Amino acid sequence: SGLVVPAKVVPNPRMCNSVCYFDGSRTGHYSVAVFLQDWKNEGDFSKGKRTPIAGSPYQVEVRAASLDKFATRASGPGVLSLEAGAAAHFTIHGRDRFQNPSMGGKFLILISPENLPPADLTV
Repeated sequence: SGLVVPAKVVPNPRMCNSVCYFDGSRTGHYSVAVFLQDWKNEGDFSKGKRTPIAGSPYQVEVRAASLDKFATRASGPGVLSLEAGAAAHFTIHGRDRFQNPSMGGKFLILISPENLPPADLTV
């Protein structure tokens, strides 16, 4: 999509490596390009030469996280009102905590007529 996601690189001299952090809260496919820095022009990629490391760019898929009870909603006539004898239906909009669509879980639906024990339905 051409979207550029900011990244932060933190050197870890004790372990002889660096750790890269980026915001992976949006689902989708990402291309992660890693370049060696031109030490003559440290900190300025507009000068000097970009040299990709072996295997770069890496293709990363960010999948939805597990369902979040605060972000998941139900909608439709079956959660509002219906006529006796009519079939009830509604839609569950599963979302993770970042509002990405997610179906990573099960739903337990309890249908409770007043003054009667609930009926269980697991989806």
